[in-house]
Amino acid sequence: MQRVWARLENPLWSNRLTESRVEEQLEAARLLRILGEAGNRNKNMAERYPELESGTGHKTRVPQSECPLCHSDITNFKQHLRVFHGVQNLQERQLWQKLAWGRVFLGGQTCPLCNFFYKQLEKHLNTGHRDISSNKKKNIIKKMEREVTVRKLRELEASNPAIPMVTLTDEPQGNSGNPIAPETLTPSFNTHPSSPAVPATPSFSPSLTPEPARPSISPPGSALPAMPATPSFKPSPPPIFPPSPDATVYGGGLFSPLLFSEQELDMLENLDIPTISHQEEEAIRDAMSRRSIVFSMLLWWKKVSNLTNSSFFFQTAQNVTTSWISGSAS
Repeated sequence: MQRVWARLENPLWSNRLTESRVEEQLEAARLLRILGEAGNRNKNMAERYPELESGTGHKTRVPQSECPLCHSDITNFKQHLRVFHGVQNLQERQLWQKLAWGRVFLGGQTCPLCNFFYKQLEKHLNTGHRDISSNKKKNIIKKMEREVTVRKLRELEASNPAIPMVTLTDEPQGNSGNPIAPETLTPSFNTHPSSPAVPATPSFSPSLTPEPARPSISPPGSALPAMPATPSFKPSPPPIFPPSPDATVYGGGLFSPLLFSEQELDMLENLDIPTISHQEEEAIRDAMSRRSIVFSMLLWWKKVSNLTNSSFFFQTAQNVTTSWISGSAS
Protein backbone atom coordinates (compact mmCIF):
# COMPACT_ATOMS: atom_id res chain seq x y z
CA MET A 1 0.00 0.00 0.00
CA GLN A 2 2.82 2.38 0.74
CA ARG A 3 4.23 1.85 -2.76
CA VAL A 4 0.84 2.59 -4.34
CA TRP A 5 0.42 5.82 -2.41
CA ALA A 6 3.96 6.83 -3.30
CA ARG A 7 3.22 6.43 -7.05
CA LEU A 8 0.02 8.46 -6.79
CA GLU A 9 1.87 11.30 -5.06
CA ASN A 10 4.57 11.26 -7.76
CA PRO A 11 3.82 14.03 -10.38
CA LEU A 12 4.94 11.83 -13.31
CA TRP A 13 2.33 9.16 -12.58
CA SER A 14 -0.37 11.75 -11.97
CA ASN A 15 0.25 13.35 -15.41
CA ARG A 16 -0.07 9.96 -17.14
CA LEU A 17 -3.50 9.36 -15.60
CA THR A 18 -5.07 12.68 -16.62
CA GLU A 19 -7.93 12.68 -19.13
CA SER A 20 -6.24 15.06 -21.56
CA ARG A 21 -3.16 12.86 -21.70
CA VAL A 22 -5.21 9.77 -22.54
CA GLU A 23 -7.05 11.60 -25.37
CA GLU A 24 -3.76 12.74 -26.89
CA GLN A 25 -2.43 9.18 -26.93
CA LEU A 26 -5.59 7.82 -28.52
CA GLU A 27 -5.52 10.50 -31.24
CA ALA A 28 -1.89 9.74 -32.02
CA ALA A 29 -2.62 6.02 -32.26
CA ARG A 30 -5.52 6.68 -34.63
CA LEU A 31 -3.37 8.84 -36.92
CA LEU A 32 -0.63 6.22 -36.99
CA ARG A 33 -3.16 3.55 -37.95
CA ILE A 34 -4.55 5.68 -40.80
CA LEU A 35 -1.07 6.42 -42.13
CA GLY A 36 -0.16 2.76 -41.97
CA GLU A 37 -3.23 1.70 -43.95
CA ALA A 38 -2.69 4.40 -46.60
CA GLY A 39 0.98 3.60 -47.05
CA ASN A 40 0.62 -0.19 -47.27
CA ARG A 41 -2.37 -0.66 -49.55
CA ASN A 42 -0.90 -3.60 -51.45
CA LYS A 43 -0.46 -5.52 -48.20
CA ASN A 44 -4.12 -4.92 -47.32
CA MET A 45 -5.20 -6.25 -50.72
CA ALA A 46 -3.07 -9.35 -50.17
CA GLU A 47 -4.74 -9.95 -46.82
CA ARG A 48 -8.23 -9.57 -48.27
CA TYR A 49 -7.55 -11.60 -51.46
CA PRO A 50 -4.69 -14.01 -50.73
CA GLU A 51 -5.48 -16.21 -53.76
CA LEU A 52 -4.98 -13.29 -56.16
CA GLU A 53 -1.33 -12.74 -55.26
CA SER A 54 1.61 -14.30 -57.04
CA GLY A 55 4.67 -15.82 -55.41
CA THR A 56 6.57 -12.51 -55.50
CA GLY A 57 3.95 -10.70 -53.42
CA HIS A 58 2.77 -8.33 -56.18
CA LYS A 59 -0.88 -7.99 -57.12
CA THR A 60 -1.56 -9.90 -60.35
CA ARG A 61 -5.25 -9.27 -61.02
CA VAL A 62 -8.44 -7.92 -59.50
CA PRO A 63 -11.47 -10.18 -58.90
CA GLN A 64 -13.80 -10.05 -61.90
CA SER A 65 -17.24 -11.42 -62.64
CA GLU A 66 -18.88 -12.25 -65.97
CA CYS A 67 -21.79 -10.06 -66.92
CA PRO A 68 -24.84 -12.26 -67.68
CA LEU A 69 -26.13 -9.65 -70.16
CA CYS A 70 -23.11 -8.90 -72.37
CA HIS A 71 -20.89 -11.86 -71.26
CA SER A 72 -17.83 -9.68 -70.59
CA ASP A 73 -15.49 -9.78 -67.58
CA ILE A 74 -16.24 -6.79 -65.34
CA THR A 75 -14.37 -5.59 -62.26
CA ASN A 76 -17.01 -3.27 -60.80
CA PHE A 77 -20.22 -5.07 -61.73
CA LYS A 78 -22.57 -2.69 -59.89
CA GLN A 79 -21.26 0.33 -61.77
CA HIS A 80 -21.34 -1.64 -65.02
CA LEU A 81 -25.05 -2.36 -64.59
CA ARG A 82 -25.91 1.25 -63.77
CA VAL A 83 -23.77 2.95 -66.42
CA PHE A 84 -23.45 0.54 -69.34
CA HIS A 85 -26.85 -1.24 -69.21
CA GLY A 86 -28.78 1.57 -67.52
CA VAL A 87 -30.28 -0.60 -64.76
CA GLN A 88 -31.73 1.87 -62.26
CA ASN A 89 -34.16 -0.44 -60.45
CA LEU A 90 -32.53 -1.66 -57.24
CA GLN A 91 -34.33 -5.04 -57.11
CA GLU A 92 -33.54 -5.73 -60.75
CA ARG A 93 -29.89 -4.91 -60.19
CA GLN A 94 -29.72 -7.16 -57.13
CA LEU A 95 -31.13 -10.14 -59.05
CA TRP A 96 -28.52 -9.76 -61.80
CA GLN A 97 -25.78 -9.39 -59.19
CA LYS A 98 -26.79 -12.66 -57.52
CA LEU A 99 -26.71 -14.40 -60.89
CA ALA A 100 -23.26 -13.01 -61.74
CA TRP A 101 -21.82 -13.89 -58.32
CA GLY A 102 -23.35 -17.39 -58.22
CA ARG A 103 -25.67 -16.75 -55.26
CA VAL A 104 -28.94 -17.88 -56.80
CA PHE A 105 -30.84 -20.39 -54.65
CA LEU A 106 -32.44 -23.04 -56.85
CA GLY A 107 -34.56 -24.56 -54.08
CA GLY A 108 -36.83 -27.50 -54.80
CA GLN A 109 -37.10 -28.32 -58.50
CA THR A 110 -37.28 -31.28 -60.85
CA CYS A 111 -33.94 -32.68 -61.95
CA PRO A 112 -33.57 -32.40 -65.76
CA LEU A 113 -31.56 -35.65 -65.85
CA CYS A 114 -33.67 -38.12 -63.84
CA ASN A 115 -37.02 -36.22 -63.80
CA PHE A 116 -37.44 -36.50 -60.02
CA PHE A 117 -38.26 -33.67 -57.62
CA TYR A 118 -35.60 -32.75 -55.04
CA LYS A 119 -35.75 -30.15 -52.29
CA GLN A 120 -32.10 -29.25 -52.84
CA LEU A 121 -31.52 -29.66 -56.55
CA GLU A 122 -28.03 -28.16 -56.60
CA LYS A 123 -26.84 -30.57 -53.90
CA HIS A 124 -28.37 -33.49 -55.81
CA LEU A 125 -26.57 -32.50 -59.02
CA ASN A 126 -23.22 -32.08 -57.26
CA THR A 127 -23.37 -35.38 -55.38
CA GLY A 128 -25.35 -37.59 -57.79
CA HIS A 129 -25.07 -38.48 -61.50
CA ARG A 130 -21.42 -39.43 -61.31
CA ASP A 131 -21.45 -40.59 -64.93
CA ILE A 132 -21.66 -36.93 -66.04
CA SER A 133 -18.61 -34.68 -65.95
CA SER A 134 -18.38 -31.73 -63.57
CA ASN A 135 -18.28 -29.21 -66.44
CA LYS A 136 -21.64 -30.42 -67.77
CA LYS A 137 -23.09 -30.21 -64.27
CA LYS A 138 -21.86 -26.62 -63.92
CA ASN A 139 -23.44 -25.68 -67.25
CA ILE A 140 -26.75 -27.23 -66.19
CA ILE A 141 -26.68 -25.36 -62.86
CA LYS A 142 -25.90 -22.06 -64.61
CA LYS A 143 -28.79 -22.51 -67.03
CA MET A 144 -31.21 -23.31 -64.23
CA GLU A 145 -29.97 -20.32 -62.18
CA ARG A 146 -30.62 -18.07 -65.17
CA GLU A 147 -34.13 -19.52 -65.54
CA VAL A 148 -34.87 -18.80 -61.86
CA THR A 149 -33.53 -15.24 -62.21
CA VAL A 150 -35.56 -14.52 -65.33
CA ARG A 151 -38.70 -15.91 -63.68
CA LYS A 152 -38.22 -13.59 -60.71
CA LEU A 153 -37.62 -10.66 -63.08
CA ARG A 154 -40.89 -11.47 -64.87
CA GLU A 155 -42.72 -11.44 -61.56
CA LEU A 156 -41.11 -8.11 -60.69
CA GLU A 157 -42.09 -6.68 -64.06
CA ALA A 158 -45.69 -7.86 -63.62
CA SER A 159 -45.91 -5.92 -60.34
CA ASN A 160 -45.48 -2.59 -62.24
CA PRO A 161 -42.50 -1.13 -60.34
CA ALA A 162 -42.08 2.63 -60.04
CA ILE A 163 -38.71 2.52 -61.79
CA PRO A 164 -39.06 0.79 -65.19
CA MET A 165 -37.04 -2.33 -66.01
CA VAL A 166 -34.73 -2.38 -69.03
CA THR A 167 -33.12 -5.85 -69.15
CA LEU A 168 -35.96 -8.19 -70.19
CA THR A 169 -36.35 -7.05 -73.78
CA ASP A 170 -34.15 -9.79 -75.28
CA GLU A 171 -35.11 -12.64 -72.91
CA PRO A 172 -37.63 -15.24 -74.20
CA GLN A 173 -40.90 -15.84 -72.41
CA GLY A 174 -40.15 -19.51 -71.69
CA ASN A 175 -36.83 -20.98 -70.71
CA SER A 176 -34.12 -18.36 -70.74
CA GLY A 177 -30.87 -18.77 -72.63
CA ASN A 178 -30.35 -22.15 -74.19
CA PRO A 179 -32.95 -24.64 -72.96
CA ILE A 180 -31.74 -27.93 -71.60
CA ALA A 181 -32.54 -30.69 -74.09
CA PRO A 182 -32.89 -34.05 -72.38
CA GLU A 183 -31.82 -35.97 -75.47
CA THR A 184 -28.52 -34.10 -75.68
CA LEU A 185 -27.49 -34.99 -72.15
CA THR A 186 -25.60 -38.13 -71.27
CA PRO A 187 -28.04 -40.85 -70.14
CA SER A 188 -27.63 -41.84 -66.49
CA PHE A 189 -28.87 -44.77 -64.48
CA ASN A 190 -31.94 -44.01 -62.45
CA THR A 191 -31.24 -44.78 -58.80
CA HIS A 192 -34.47 -43.47 -57.31
CA PRO A 193 -36.13 -45.98 -54.96
CA SER A 194 -39.45 -45.73 -56.79
CA SER A 195 -37.93 -46.65 -60.16
CA PRO A 196 -38.73 -50.15 -61.45
CA ALA A 197 -35.98 -52.71 -61.26
CA VAL A 198 -34.34 -53.83 -64.47
CA PRO A 199 -35.10 -57.49 -65.19
CA ALA A 200 -31.99 -59.66 -65.23
CA THR A 201 -33.23 -62.30 -67.70
CA PRO A 202 -30.56 -63.58 -70.09
CA SER A 203 -31.15 -63.08 -73.75
CA PHE A 204 -30.54 -66.04 -76.06
CA SER A 205 -29.59 -65.54 -79.67
CA PRO A 206 -31.22 -67.57 -82.44
CA SER A 207 -29.88 -70.94 -83.52
CA LEU A 208 -26.84 -71.29 -85.68
CA THR A 209 -28.14 -71.51 -89.23
CA PRO A 210 -25.57 -71.13 -92.00
CA GLU A 211 -26.44 -68.52 -94.59
CA PRO A 212 -26.40 -69.50 -98.27
CA ALA A 213 -22.94 -69.44 -99.77
CA ARG A 214 -22.08 -66.45 -101.91
CA PRO A 215 -19.73 -67.40 -104.74
CA SER A 216 -17.06 -64.87 -105.47
CA ILE A 217 -17.07 -63.50 -109.00
CA SER A 218 -13.74 -62.86 -110.66
CA PRO A 219 -13.43 -59.65 -112.67
CA PRO A 220 -13.86 -59.98 -116.44
CA GLY A 221 -10.71 -60.47 -118.42
CA SER A 222 -8.67 -61.75 -115.46
CA ALA A 223 -6.69 -64.99 -115.64
CA LEU A 224 -7.30 -65.86 -112.00
CA PRO A 225 -9.81 -68.66 -111.38
CA ALA A 226 -12.93 -68.01 -109.33
CA MET A 227 -12.50 -68.64 -105.62
CA PRO A 228 -14.66 -71.41 -104.08
CA ALA A 229 -17.72 -70.39 -102.14
CA THR A 230 -17.22 -70.17 -98.38
CA PRO A 231 -20.30 -70.39 -96.14
CA SER A 232 -20.64 -67.66 -93.53
CA PHE A 233 -22.04 -68.32 -90.06
CA LYS A 234 -23.74 -66.02 -87.62
CA PRO A 235 -21.92 -65.17 -84.39
CA SER A 236 -22.27 -67.75 -81.66
CA PRO A 237 -24.54 -66.97 -78.70
CA PRO A 238 -23.12 -66.32 -75.22
CA PRO A 239 -22.44 -69.61 -73.40
CA ILE A 240 -24.41 -70.66 -70.36
CA PHE A 241 -22.29 -70.65 -67.24
CA PRO A 242 -21.83 -74.15 -65.75
CA PRO A 243 -23.20 -74.97 -62.31
CA SER A 244 -21.03 -74.61 -59.23
CA PRO A 245 -19.11 -77.66 -57.89
CA ASP A 246 -21.34 -77.62 -54.81
CA ALA A 247 -24.42 -78.46 -56.92
CA THR A 248 -26.00 -81.90 -56.51
CA VAL A 249 -25.95 -84.48 -59.25
CA TYR A 250 -29.70 -84.31 -59.78
CA GLY A 251 -32.54 -82.07 -58.71
CA GLY A 252 -33.10 -78.32 -58.81
CA GLY A 253 -29.45 -77.46 -58.08
CA LEU A 254 -28.28 -78.65 -61.49
CA PHE A 255 -31.33 -78.18 -63.73
CA SER A 256 -32.78 -74.66 -63.71
CA PRO A 257 -36.61 -74.35 -63.60
CA LEU A 258 -36.37 -71.48 -66.11
CA LEU A 259 -35.33 -73.93 -68.86
CA PHE A 260 -37.61 -76.90 -68.08
CA SER A 261 -41.24 -77.46 -67.19
CA GLU A 262 -42.47 -79.28 -64.07
CA GLN A 263 -42.92 -82.60 -65.91
CA GLU A 264 -39.42 -82.38 -67.32
CA LEU A 265 -37.99 -81.67 -63.87
CA ASP A 266 -39.77 -84.74 -62.50
CA MET A 267 -38.27 -86.87 -65.27
CA LEU A 268 -34.81 -85.48 -64.55
CA GLU A 269 -35.11 -86.23 -60.83
CA ASN A 270 -36.19 -89.82 -61.56
CA LEU A 271 -33.17 -90.59 -63.75
CA ASP A 272 -31.42 -93.83 -62.94
CA ILE A 273 -28.15 -92.43 -61.54
CA PRO A 274 -25.97 -94.69 -59.35
CA THR A 275 -25.15 -93.44 -55.89
CA ILE A 276 -21.76 -91.89 -55.21
CA SER A 277 -19.72 -92.76 -52.15
CA HIS A 278 -17.60 -90.34 -50.19
CA GLN A 279 -14.39 -91.94 -51.43
CA GLU A 280 -15.27 -91.00 -55.01
CA GLU A 281 -15.80 -87.33 -54.19
CA GLU A 282 -12.29 -86.23 -55.18
CA ALA A 283 -12.48 -88.03 -58.52
CA ILE A 284 -15.87 -86.44 -59.20
CA ARG A 285 -14.51 -82.96 -58.50
CA ASP A 286 -11.61 -83.56 -60.90
CA ALA A 287 -14.00 -84.47 -63.70
CA MET A 288 -16.49 -81.70 -62.83
CA SER A 289 -15.14 -79.42 -65.53
CA ARG A 290 -15.74 -82.01 -68.29
CA ARG A 291 -19.24 -82.75 -67.05
CA SER A 292 -20.07 -79.02 -66.76
CA ILE A 293 -19.01 -78.34 -70.34
CA VAL A 294 -21.08 -81.24 -71.69
CA PHE A 295 -24.18 -80.30 -69.72
CA SER A 296 -23.85 -76.65 -70.71
CA MET A 297 -23.86 -77.67 -74.36
CA LEU A 298 -26.92 -79.88 -73.79
CA LEU A 299 -28.83 -77.15 -71.95
CA TRP A 300 -28.10 -74.60 -74.67
CA TRP A 301 -29.09 -77.07 -77.39
CA LYS A 302 -32.36 -77.78 -75.56
CA LYS A 303 -33.12 -74.04 -75.35
CA VAL A 304 -32.34 -73.02 -78.93
CA SER A 305 -33.92 -76.05 -80.59
CA ASN A 306 -37.36 -75.63 -78.88
CA LEU A 307 -38.05 -79.37 -78.82
CA THR A 308 -41.59 -80.56 -78.14
CA ASN A 309 -40.63 -84.19 -77.68
CA SER A 310 -37.52 -84.12 -75.50
CA SER A 311 -37.15 -87.88 -74.97
CA PHE A 312 -33.97 -87.92 -77.04
CA PHE A 313 -32.53 -85.12 -74.91
CA PHE A 314 -33.26 -86.93 -71.63
CA GLN A 315 -31.81 -90.18 -72.95
CA THR A 316 -28.64 -88.33 -74.01
CA ALA A 317 -28.39 -86.62 -70.62
CA GLN A 318 -28.76 -89.96 -68.81
CA ASN A 319 -26.10 -91.61 -70.99
CA VAL A 320 -23.65 -88.74 -70.49
CA THR A 321 -24.21 -88.71 -66.72
CA THR A 322 -23.79 -92.46 -66.38
CA SER A 323 -20.64 -92.54 -68.51
CA TRP A 324 -19.18 -89.60 -66.60
CA ILE A 325 -19.79 -91.21 -63.20
CA SER A 326 -18.39 -94.55 -64.32
CA GLY A 327 -15.29 -92.83 -65.73
CA SER A 328 -14.80 -90.83 -62.53
CA ALA A 329 -15.13 -93.90 -60.34
CA SER A 330 -12.60 -95.83 -62.40
